[in-house]
Amino acid sequence: MVPPILSERVRFQLKRLAHRLWFWPSAYSLTAVAVVLAAAALPSGYSLPDYLTFASDSLEPVLTVMASSMLAVVTFSLSAIVSVLAAAAQAATPRATGLLIEDAGLQRTLSVFVGAFLFSIVALVGSVGGVYSDAGRLLLFAATVVLIAVVVGTLLRWIDRVSRLGRMGEIIDRTEEATAAALKDFARRPGLGATVRDGPAPAGYPVFASAIGYVQHMDVGQLSAALPEGVTCHLAVRPGAFMDPVRPLAIFDVSPDDVLAEALRRAITIGDIRSFEQDPRFGMVVLAEIASKALSPGVNDPGTAIDVSGTLTRLLWGWRADLNLPVQDAATNVTIPALSMGDMLEDAFRPIARDGAGQVEVGLRLVAALTSLSEMDEPRLAAAARARLADVLHRAEAVLLPVDAEALKRSAAACT
Repeated sequence: MVPPILSERVRFQLKRLAHRLWFWPSAYSLTAVAVVLAAAALPSGYSLPDYLTFASDSLEPVLTVMASSMLAVVTFSLSAIVSVLAAAAQAATPRATGLLIEDAGLQRTLSVFVGAFLFSIVALVGSVGGVYSDAGRLLLFAATVVLIAVVVGTLLRWIDRVSRLGRMGEIIDRTEEATAAALKDFARRPGLGATVRDGPAPAGYPVFASAIGYVQHMDVGQLSAALPEGVTCHLAVRPGAFMDPVRPLAIFDVSPDDVLAEALRRAITIGDIRSFEQDPRFGMVVLAEIASKALSPGVNDPGTAIDVSGTLTRLLWGWRADLNLPVQDAATNVTIPALSMGDMLEDAFRPIARDGAGQVEVGLRLVAALTSLSEMDEPRLAAAARARLADVLHRAEAVLLPVDAEALKRSAAACT
């Protein structure tokens, strides 16, 4: 197997950089300015037919209109995005707004608008300064025509996109996509490249984190390559764990020197917030938060909670199908704790069961979902689903009318 040119940690950092809202608009803007500079750099020695020759100020009205209109469009678009993000944080959960910011369609739209604005401004300045030859004006005209077509197409798509951006269904769909990707990676790499172990790490020499925050990413390949021969590193946590000065990152079977301890810290990215990429439990938490807020007295939207329950069921059955994918080889000198199915299902269903215990409609949907999962041919998840089902029935029995509690029990019995 040919090793990748970039380490997994570097790819993670580059991917995170590319998801920043300013990145692609900056790239498009640089491209637009490069086209204008290329037009200005064309020499005047080219002989062009008369019908391809433009007066020195012929493009200025078009560029002026484009510059002023694109400035207004960019301002409106940013205002709409800010409003959508605020509404999404209030209606769903602030943890989901990052997925909306990372939306490729949104970033592409802003990139086109900002790039068109800068293209127009720089081209207009060059035209007023008289820096373009006949060939340069021809290139500028062709680029302007292409850009107008791109802007019109982007505007039409943006009208449809902005009407859906921030809706509850859209937020749930984005969260489902991110969680499904994390679950698929978990199916192919249950140990993130390390050997999965059951139980805690054996006794040894602990190494602690130098930062306080959540584990966002682990580059097991980089860590494995940094270990001397015969040394084993037992990771004590998985992505999503909150690190502090008293919780060890890993346990070594030999006393590590400063170089080895620093290699461990470099391989593990710690940040202020959790990341979806290697942490499928985080996706479950976000979906449960959406359902929990929908069940609050101020919102009272059991339909969203029912929708989230179906989404969670679909995700977990999809993960079961992904288990048929080939599993990548694991490093033998690095171990990692197994992901607890009980904890993952508790993250997903306990908040809904707690806040929806008084609504029989939500309870019936939870019973159907957990009964379905309890029949999965994955023993750990099936056992966890049965435990969650018992919790749902117990909570419902404590707050529902006897007739509704009996309906839940009949539903559970009928499903089994």
